Amino acid sequence: MLIALDHGQIDAFVHAQESLKAALEEKPDQYRMLKEPIGETECGMAVSPKTRYPQLADQLNTFLAELKASGRGSSHPWRRR
Repeated sequence: MLIALDHGQIDAFVHAQESLKAALEEKPDQYRMLKEPIGETECGMAVSPKTRYPQLADQLNTFLAELKASGRGSSHPWRRR
């Protein structure tokens, strides 16, 4: 999307704030970001059962449990399969 913005093909776009912060650091005089978020969205993640890193699902579940226990996680119940 930044390429389209650079080429004048679009005037603006919505994207994850952390990703946009990285772009702002690279070109602080070229891009501007709203000071306040325009909303919240939920994210999902899936791990293939064929992954070359079988410990990945366990590590993610541990991270999510720690996040939830700290009070920084979503109020939605975590789902495990």
